[in-house]
Parts: sequence; C-alpha cells; structure tokens
Amino acid sequence: MDRKKIVKYLRNFAFFVALIALTFWIIFKDQDGRVLLETLKNSDIKFIVIGFATMFVFLCMEAINIGRMLKHLGEKSTFLRNLKYTLIGFFFSAITPAASRRATDANILYAQRWHKCREQYSYVASQYNLCAVCHNYTFVV
Repeated sequence: MDRKKIVKYLRNFAFFVALIALTFWIIFKDQDGRVLLETLKNSDIKFIVIGFATMFVFLCMEAINIGRMLKHLGEKSTFLRNLKYTLIGFFFSAITPAASRRATDANILYAQRWHKCREQYSYVASQYNLCAVCHNYTFVV
C-alpha cells in the first residue's frame, strides 16, 4: 500500500474509534459506572457468552442471506463484505431510537445502500437486495 492509502485508512479508523467512543459516552453518560460493573460481576458469564454467540450467529446468517441474494442478482461479493453491510445495519439500528421504526429502517437501508453503491454495486441490485432482506426478516419474525 502506498502512503496515501495508509494515511486514509488510519484516518478512517481513528474516526470509527471516535464514533464508537461518542456512542458509548452518549449511552452511558448518565449511568453510574460502579453499578454497571457490579451488575456485570454478579451476572452469570455463560449467559453473556451465549448472548454474544447468538448475536454473532444472527449477523453471520444475515451476511449469508445478503450474499445469496447478491449472487442471484449477478453481483459478486465476499462473506466479509456482506458481514460489513450487516454490521452497518446493526450499528445504525443500535444508535437510532425505536420510537420511529419506519424512519429508522429507512435510514438503515440508506446507509447500507450507500456503502454498496460506493463499492460499485448497481443501485437496483443493492436496493432490491436490501428490500428482500427486510422482507425475509419481517416474514420470519
């Protein structure tokens, strides 16, 4: 990699870390840290591990679903790239309030579609893919 790409990568990574720090600060700013740590200490660790494991399985399954649909539309994609789109949706879903669910879903779809189009996927294929994923998710739930 040349120097410009490395600098761009490090700048994007720093921005991402700052965004995560800001998100955690906004969520936990009014919470007592000692109470949170005490609650974690008193929790059964196996349930926390099971929760993270099932969350990871869900994200992987959604990535596989996105990949299958993109393949059906004639677009080439990798599992890691599909996992990235899934994590983008997961992040936007986590930071937006659930009170306006329709607007939130639209924002999540917009963010995922923007990243797909940025990576040279056709607009129609990315839009159809995201609508189909939402439809499948709604059907299952």
